[in-house]
Amino acid sequence: EGERRPFVFAGGGKWPTDGCTTDKYPSGAVVLVSRGDCNFFNKTLQAQIGGASAVVVANFGSKMLADDHLIHMGCPRSHESICSINITVPTVMLTFRDAMLLREASQAVQGPFYARLYPRPRASLGVASFLVALMGLFVVAVGALVAVR
Repeated sequence: EGERRPFVFAGGGKWPTDGCTTDKYPSGAVVLVSRGDCNFFNKTLQAQIGGASAVVVANFGSKMLADDHLIHMGCPRSHESICSINITVPTVMLTFRDAMLLREASQAVQGPFYARLYPRPRASLGVASFLVALMGLFVVAVGALVAVR
């Protein structure tokens, strides 16, 4: 299950760059970028322009080698005017430790390294959901009638 995609490092080397500039990636690649010099929105936008289908931000770089704390990856207020651009690729962040494990695994493989993308499960609204909603309305209506009397 899931879509198999090539997994590459931003910059194409053995250590990912910060992804602040546009590189060309294999079609649909999952790109590992390092956290660092530009905001997360810019990293995602540059990867999308380069052909990526997903972005993984690794929490490592020259100033954060021991930092395992994940942060919210939103658009900074100073860049709100560009945040309206349609970003279509998902972006996630990994801790330093997990990013290092992923880097080591990718280097241990002879040949291409792949990632799998899975769609986010969507809630289904079946007959049971409809019946539960009706029961809720019924309980509220009966409660209102009892309260009025």
